[in-house]
Amino acid sequence: MLHLLEDDYQVVVNDQHPLATLQSVSMGDLAGCQWAGSSKHEFARVQLERVFALEAISLPNLVLEANNLPALLLAVSRMPLVSMVNSHAVSAESLPANVVMLPIRSEHIRGPISMVWRRGYMSSIALRAKALLQAAAHA
Repeated sequence: MLHLLEDDYQVVVNDQHPLATLQSVSMGDLAGCQWAGSSKHEFARVQLERVFALEAISLPNLVLEANNLPALLLAVSRMPLVSMVNSHAVSAESLPANVVMLPIRSEHIRGPISMVWRRGYMSSIALRAKALLQAAAHA
């Protein structure tokens, strides 16, 4: 297995949300917030629910479910909702003007990006993929 990078998650809120004034948020800060989330089986949502459970906090109050990132960000920009995005999926510059991204302070919310292959064998295609992924991880 080759570990490439840690893909962090960040909270997104509009600039009128009470959390928008914070530098970072804890899972406790997120308890009781109304959420916009991805569909039930998306990895980010699974991670979110896992971390709430690990930190013994009630599951988030999901009031809106979106099936794509632009819809999720649009909802957050127009409503007092909280959502979570993968830090490599969106840059702060590409967010709607009134949406802010905040780091989450939790040891449980990490997204390791790794490459796994069969022991003793890596095809030429896999070797090329490995080189591309390593270059992207260090960019």
